[in-house]
Amino acid sequence: MASCILTLRSSPSSSSSSHSFSRVKPLLPKPKFNSRSSSSSTLTKFKSHNLGIKRNLVSTEAIGGKLNLNFPLISPNDEWGNWTALFAAAAFGIWSEKTEIGKTVSGAIVSILVCLAASNLGILSVNAPAYDLVLKFLLPLAIPLLLFRADLRRVISSTGTLLLPFLLGSVATTVGTVVAYLLVPMRSLGQDSWKIAAALMGRHIGGAVNYVAISDALGVPPSILAAGLAADNVICAVYFSTLFLLASKVPPESSASVNDDTMTTMSGSGDKLPVLQMATSLAVSFAMCKVANILTGHFGIQGGNLPLVTAIAVIFATVFPKPFASLAPSGEAMAVILIQVGCYSSWTGFCT
Repeated sequence: MASCILTLRSSPSSSSSSHSFSRVKPLLPKPKFNSRSSSSSTLTKFKSHNLGIKRNLVSTEAIGGKLNLNFPLISPNDEWGNWTALFAAAAFGIWSEKTEIGKTVSGAIVSILVCLAASNLGILSVNAPAYDLVLKFLLPLAIPLLLFRADLRRVISSTGTLLLPFLLGSVATTVGTVVAYLLVPMRSLGQDSWKIAAALMGRHIGGAVNYVAISDALGVPPSILAAGLAADNVICAVYFSTLFLLASKVPPESSASVNDDTMTTMSGSGDKLPVLQMATSLAVSFAMCKVANILTGHFGIQGGNLPLVTAIAVIFATVFPKPFASLAPSGEAMAVILIQVGCYSSWTGFCT
């Protein structure tokens, strides 16, 4: 580093003790740039040793250096960026259901594919705190919103003879899971192999919410949970796409539901969702989640939060069918968004 030194000299022409000052012009070396350095500037320090002055100046910028990009582009600590990506993927998945591809594979699969591409391209982080918040808070919040119409009396009367095939399918799924686990024990998962098998069994009986609930109850690690969900989604994407392709060749049956005044009311209201209904739906759902959290903490039920939330929602929807049916349209609309975000977060956790 160059130094600017003030030197004190005596004037030879004078016999007095007076002195004069002269400045020695510093020789500044040409700055050298290191292409491997993360900094693009050279820090030049000017010091005056005699006067005790020290100044730091950022002077020269490297021009023509390589452009270094930090991946992922959206940092894990960028909360606004991650939440924007979560809900943008959910909105895109919902919109895709208006297209032929979205109708074939469903909006959830489209959101999952978007997440997979974004993670592998280095756009999104794979371990942002926002993903944990989705699985811990938003997913339980979506369960009551989906079950405001779950009046057991109405469900039993409307399903009719379909209830028996569902029970047979549930038993067959349970037996098939046991046989598959014996044939493919998944030793690479260690002690969590039987837990993920049980969670996948629940998923194929009741959906992704069952998968998360069973995994939470059994204490499945997040990495194993996300890996199992990802592997299952890949197989289901192929399986259901094949089923939809085969079913598209079968003409639809004309069916009319009986005693379905609630559905008629919802379709008649169009896309208008009153603000009061939306606010009430959220408040009720939050209250149910709070009650379930208190009960699980009081009785020490590990992983019992989601099952209790489900039970509370079904009980209230059965005991008070009319008030909860009026909240169902707004509740279901918000629940669809939250479920889409939940699928996205699960896949992002898998891409670690």
